[in-house]
Amino acid sequence: MKKAISLILALVCVFSMFGVMFVASAEEVPLELDGTKVIAQTTKENHYNTYTFTLGKRGTVLFSIAADKNILFVSLRDEATGTTKAIVNFSAADFKNDASVRKTAFLYLNAGEYSLEVYGMETAYTLSAEYTAYHTKESGFTLSTAEPSLHFVAEGEGAKQHKLIVKSPYRVIFRIAHAMPVKCNVKTAAGDFMFKTKKYTAGTRSETAVDYIVLNLKKGTYYLNLAVLPGEVNPNETGGIYRITTSLKAYIKPPVEMKTAARTMSEQTVTYNAVKGVTGYQVQCSDGGTKWAQTKTGKATRCTFKGLTPGAKYKFRVRTYVEEHGQKCFSAWSKVHNSATYPAQAKIKRVSSPKKAAVNTQWEKNKGFCTGYELWYSYDRTFNTVAKKINVTASENALQSYTMGKLTSSRICYVKVRAYTRFDGVTYYGTWSLYSSTYVK
Repeated sequence: MKKAISLILALVCVFSMFGVMFVASAEEVPLELDGTKVIAQTTKENHYNTYTFTLGKRGTVLFSIAADKNILFVSLRDEATGTTKAIVNFSAADFKNDASVRKTAFLYLNAGEYSLEVYGMETAYTLSAEYTAYHTKESGFTLSTAEPSLHFVAEGEGAKQHKLIVKSPYRVIFRIAHAMPVKCNVKTAAGDFMFKTKKYTAGTRSETAVDYIVLNLKKGTYYLNLAVLPGEVNPNETGGIYRITTSLKAYIKPPVEMKTAARTMSEQTVTYNAVKGVTGYQVQCSDGGTKWAQTKTGKATRCTFKGLTPGAKYKFRVRTYVEEHGQKCFSAWSKVHNSATYPAQAKIKRVSSPKKAAVNTQWEKNKGFCTGYELWYSYDRTFNTVAKKINVTASENALQSYTMGKLTSSRICYVKVRAYTRFDGVTYYGTWSLYSSTYVK
């Protein structure tokens, strides 16, 4: 008996020399965070062992566990929040060679109390944990162009909100270097999106990812919000360190002069002044309503829109953009330019004199749109001298008709008609119809 006790004490001394601690109990056991190896096992009666540790300061913990094929998973519980997460998982495929398998989990943790649970079916394992404090001083959550902002984030903390005060209009470039998958957005102080939430799934402890957000911002207060995407790349690595570098460039301005250079019944060409220092221009056309139906992007200072409706009212606007870090950063839109296409050519259906000193003119409803029609009456087929001019408002009828009185009887009267569209104080005329004539009673 004395020899057996001596042998056990000798083994304990050997394990102590190599920083190894043997644990066979299923009760909660304090876990050393200095890399000391714990040799333990689960039993038929107790399928899990629990280890506790406390972090006085946030930092990183590298967990390492080696076990045989009966191991299932290792989970971590945050006692402050009550959340539990599996940080290491084993499967049958891991033990295809019936060998012991080692896995690690690298976690970024805040200060607090934690419980680590090893779950298995009568399995022997070795476990170690190594803690490194996070010493880097943060510059705070107000971003500055003078120095980068370095931050630590643990999974489950929620979004980090970074404030940026823009004192005058600038193009702002956010460079985000992150050692974990993240999602970001940028909002105004009122909560409106300047940059909608986007996921950046790259970024690990071994390979930091760099992404950019480029925005043209007016004077005001803005917030860049960043949150961790848990388990997007490596489920055994959560949280991480990220750095935001903020730089300013010239504010992107839109063109100030826009006009129609050419128009037909189905096309319009708009031009705008060149702006220095931009990559190109984006132009939009709407049908006069709120929907911008056509969008074109290019480097030229003129743009043609085709397939338009004759006589229809259109709105145009333009903005500039700078292409930087693989994305387009746009200016605000220019002032809206209003213009219409020419109405289609009118066609007279019939001209007659239904009664004395009167002429009735019938013409087809215009193809497309128009505000109204203009009729000319003359006793000269060249229309050098016009006896009467009349404007008729367009109606929904398939056939338009108007009777002109007080004409000179017993003479031939010539009539022609054209459609017109009024928009923004300007009248756009279509082509005259072929003239028709009748003998006035």
